[in-house]
Amino acid sequence: MAPIKSKYHEPLAATVIKNLEKRQMEGYYCPTVEDAEKLAFSFLKDGQTVSFGGSMTLEDTGMLTALRHDPGITLLDRAQAKTPEETKKIYHDALSSDFYFMSTNAITKDGELVNIDGTGNRLAALCFGPKQVLVLCSAGKIGHQLELSLDSLQQVVPFQLAGIIAEKAQ
Repeated sequence: MAPIKSKYHEPLAATVIKNLEKRQMEGYYCPTVEDAEKLAFSFLKDGQTVSFGGSMTLEDTGMLTALRHDPGITLLDRAQAKTPEETKKIYHDALSSDFYFMSTNAITKDGELVNIDGTGNRLAALCFGPKQVLVLCSAGKIGHQLELSLDSLQQVVPFQLAGIIAEKAQ
């Protein structure tokens, strides 16, 4: 990451992390995608069941590829389903997995996660699902207010893939 962006992102991330804690979530700042992947995988233990929500961020960072190639976990991957019934079963089974990986559409400086979800699986997992939900969020998805974050979802904006991982409190 460029030093100028780092000088801006680190204090911004610190503010978001402090405000996530007020919402009973833990946050972590990772200056690179590689650091984020290393941190995320440090939470996983061999034999655990892991699932994920549809996410371009997980795809673009390579996190999804890494999960698919981790022999130590059982990955519930709806892309492997052969029928609509199998897909539905994976959606349901994902809610009782050990870990759920997702991204968020945006996050405010106040620690509010902003999500628009086509099928509701990410929101269901975040609110009612696995004990551990890891949310990958790039620094470019941080908005200053909820209203501005919602407005930004209407635009296509390139962003740098580095960010914050928020872990749902136990």
